[in-house]
Amino acid sequence: MFENDTDDSASNVCVKGGFNPDNRESLPFLYAIYRLEAEFYYYLAPRLKIPLPPVSYAGTDTVNRQGIVLMNDLKAQGYTFGSPLETWPVERARMSVEQLATLHASTGGIQVKGFLLDAVVGLLTPEEWDQWFAPGARPPVPKFMEDRERMTAAFKALWASDSKMKCIVHGDAHIGNTFISPTGEPGFLDWQVNHAASALHDVAYFIGGSMLIQDRRAHEKDLLQSYLSALKHMGGPKLGIENVWEDSRR
Repeated sequence: MFENDTDDSASNVCVKGGFNPDNRESLPFLYAIYRLEAEFYYYLAPRLKIPLPPVSYAGTDTVNRQGIVLMNDLKAQGYTFGSPLETWPVERARMSVEQLATLHASTGGIQVKGFLLDAVVGLLTPEEWDQWFAPGARPPVPKFMEDRERMTAAFKALWASDSKMKCIVHGDAHIGNTFISPTGEPGFLDWQVNHAASALHDVAYFIGGSMLIQDRRAHEKDLLQSYLSALKHMGGPKLGIENVWEDSRR
């Protein structure tokens, strides 16, 4: 399979794709996310100067609706992974928002019509909703989030909002989708829902979920300023906090 059989870097790999036949029947729209991640690694990743998992193959099969990514086993190389149950120190969070700035600056102004909105709408159908909130399966969310029509309206309002910072976003930038190198440098993985949206969706989502509440309140503006400085440095727009603060709080 590999030209160099002595290459230890390829001795442990992870194969990522849509292999669950039950999902193929019940959630066919989700297979687009596997193709999207493969397309990210093939087309966009080589342009980005951010830490990413080493990938040796990324390909799609639109006939069979499949996307496959072959990547190095990071755990075997001494990497660890972020956990939503373990908050991060401020300086590590700062490195991550600066990486998001690099992504956003590299793709600013891009217009992409993707599948993602259709996928989310599919998850908001009455049938899917009843499964998510069935007895014994209900996630620990506030009571108002059980209202399917309210949440559908909220998503549609979010999608309709205009933003001057439209770019490619990670789309699910929380610390559960991160890795940490042996030297302590974080990076993002799980690029299955990258799409065109407001850059601040990534930034606010990450800052809000990565630190202790008191740390976030004390350092939120400082981290946002670090993001804006990195955005400008990487060729993105020159913006001040006063230009983005309200958008970041939506």
